[in-house]
Amino acid sequence: MKKLENLGYWDIVGILANTKSRYPNTDVPLIVEFVKAGAIDIFYDNLGHIDRKLEHEELIGVRGPQQYEKNVTLKLFEELGIKPIGLEFKFNGSFPDAVGKNGDILIIVECGPCYTHKPIQHLTIDNLELWLVAEHKPEDSSLHICRRGSNWNKIYEAYDKARHEETMRKYRQYFDTPKQKEVKPFDFVYL
Repeated sequence: MKKLENLGYWDIVGILANTKSRYPNTDVPLIVEFVKAGAIDIFYDNLGHIDRKLEHEELIGVRGPQQYEKNVTLKLFEELGIKPIGLEFKFNGSFPDAVGKNGDILIIVECGPCYTHKPIQHLTIDNLELWLVAEHKPEDSSLHICRRGSNWNKIYEAYDKARHEETMRKYRQYFDTPKQKEVKPFDFVYL
């Protein structure tokens, strides 16, 4: 597994959204800044060895979307001794494709493309890793692991403060705007 360095906009789009149009890329610049600032570290590994194992075995009975990637994930969990908790498991305001536990580390897995805000959303929780499993073509599945970087606390605190200030600005703007005069039904002049 290797740590990815110098990731740009399209690198992040490729990792998170896989250029699928159903997932907007609105948060990509923010994620790029988190990665460049050392707040999020992204690691990569090729899962071709698991692809080759799965082609000789029956799929484990997982149904629904991303069936192949979920089977790759379950096989990887088995190989690494990670305890699977569930598939399509409600967690932190979303439904990750798989959830597992390795000691005190909670592993959230998204199979295929996902919303670009998920690394920040999930990494706010201590002792958590976000895994992104994608099948690019047979025997070329990949694993990207997002972890908190050394500057996570500092960068997330500044981000959270800026987000709060923006919310308060909008709130004040709404309540400071003069209200329009209420129009009564017979105040109109008909021509």
